Amino acid sequence: MYNNPNLTEAIHSRQRSTRLIDCSFKLYAAQHNGLWHLEVHNLEHNHKPSSNMSGHPIVRRLTDQQLESVAVITTASSCSWKIILTLRQNDKSMLVINSDIYNAHKQLWQQNLTEYTLLQSLVDEL
Repeated sequence: MYNNPNLTEAIHSRQRSTRLIDCSFKLYAAQHNGLWHLEVHNLEHNHKPSSNMSGHPIVRRLTDQQLESVAVITTASSCSWKIILTLRQNDKSMLVINSDIYNAHKQLWQQNLTEYTLLQSLVDEL
């Protein structure tokens, strides 16, 4: 059923630990009746705090205004590194990387598809 023969139904589940370093820290969060409940299961870490926050996707999230800028610059057929340079001119502390721009392109493309049928989108693109 799965592409990886080592994955079985019993062990195939969402990865809920840290992504790369198997940190044993565990914090569970759940929302019930509009209130968040946090439960700490393990406070231990096997690493030092991050010195470079660009590795954390939440920090690189584009704002709505930045996403609009990406849309405008994309219509000028600029490549991702030019878009990043333009965005960083407006905000020197921005940590965006190429994959964030590619993801923004995909998101914008999907939004355009919801407004039109596939054939209308093709004609619009041509």
